[in-house]
Amino acid sequence: MPDKNERLRYDPRSGPDRSAWLGAPEAERTLAVRRWLKNNDMPFPCCLPRSADEWREVEDQLATGQPPETGRLLGHLLERGVERVVAVWALAEAMNSQQYRQLSQSPPSGDRPTSFEIERLFDERDLDILPAAFEAATGGFGPAHEKVIDYYHRRFDPDGSMPFAVAAGFCFGCATAPKFVRNHVLYEHMYGNHVSERAPVYLPVADAYRELFRFVSDAVFEQGDPIPPAVRPPEDPEACFASSFSDWCKGFRATQPVVAPGWEAHLAGYPGLYAEYLAIVDSLRFFADEDEAIRIHEAVAGESSLRSTVERMHAGLGDAIQRLFGLAHPVVDRPRED
Repeated sequence: MPDKNERLRYDPRSGPDRSAWLGAPEAERTLAVRRWLKNNDMPFPCCLPRSADEWREVEDQLATGQPPETGRLLGHLLERGVERVVAVWALAEAMNSQQYRQLSQSPPSGDRPTSFEIERLFDERDLDILPAAFEAATGGFGPAHEKVIDYYHRRFDPDGSMPFAVAAGFCFGCATAPKFVRNHVLYEHMYGNHVSERAPVYLPVADAYRELFRFVSDAVFEQGDPIPPAVRPPEDPEACFASSFSDWCKGFRATQPVVAPGWEAHLAGYPGLYAEYLAIVDSLRFFADEDEAIRIHEAVAGESSLRSTVERMHAGLGDAIQRLFGLAHPVVDRPRED
């Protein structure tokens, strides 16, 4: 047990000293976990006291060896190359999940032991996504969120949810709309208004979708580039149709049923600006598929070739994005014209 003037040391990357850990009061063990979470820039748990309790409970079980399946699962995760801090996080997430509480409290049956083993919540196929899930859960936006969203879409809900590129385009369409799109509407389209019950509890896909929308919204309002790096249009305009940017455009096009009424009301008294809005929508959904591009080309291009239309649309993307924002959020001193 540490001296009363010496703080109990804790680092989940290596694990606590077993004798010092078990010899310290529960409150001190919890404080040690909380200190580490705060000092290592992990916003998802450090503001919630119960999160430190979850991590401490995992370490308690590992130190005492009871129940044995906790240590067994940790060992398996480490053998698979998962870092200890990620493994402890995943165990804490699982133990605090509604699924675990319900299953552990269910009466035993003929094919179930008297206590529910947490190992049954972990599917071998999901272990490789753990590092990305952990990174996505700790805040900020980056490639980890792409991996989590795409993994969830592919593995658990390919029909009801949007993959990353499509979701990014959908976020852009909603973020630029003049009328705020409520969260339940946004998430209903992005992942079916619920996270699949079949998804692992340690896969924070809801947080990943929310972080994506925050990233896009911030870029829109700060006049930055709202298209995430992984889905930006390629340098060759004609390659856009086979790129993830085309999926971004599909996501943008999918926002029209959601945002169109707001746009119509916003620009009802300004037919010239409304026509400009429709033209911008056409330019941004141009690359959704080649058939769509040909239709738009035939409608507006006249004698020019499809290639020249593609190049012109490609060159005007940035301006179209800025103009769309300007139409939805006009500068106060800018006169509106019909």
